[in-house]
Amino acid sequence: MATNTPETPENVATEATQTAQLSLSRLMLIGTSGPDQQMSALVRLSGGRIVKVAAGDRVDGGKVQFVAPSRMALARRGRIEILTLPGG
Repeated sequence: MATNTPETPENVATEATQTAQLSLSRLMLIGTSGPDQQMSALVRLSGGRIVKVAAGDRVDGGKVQFVAPSRMALARRGRIEILTLPGG
């Protein structure tokens, strides 16, 4: 029995399988979504739990300053940290 499964274009397969160095022992941004003025982010905590945050939320000892496409800012320990998506 033949199937009509379309092949994945090479450029799509390459983008979907890029290797990124991930540090599983620290806070990591894994996604952003939503309309520009109300964006939220998915972050992976060092223990592995994934939480959804938005500007003003507290996470990992800091306060989320903003969420934008592919990045977010976190204020903690008197500094602003910019987290970006892996490979971005």
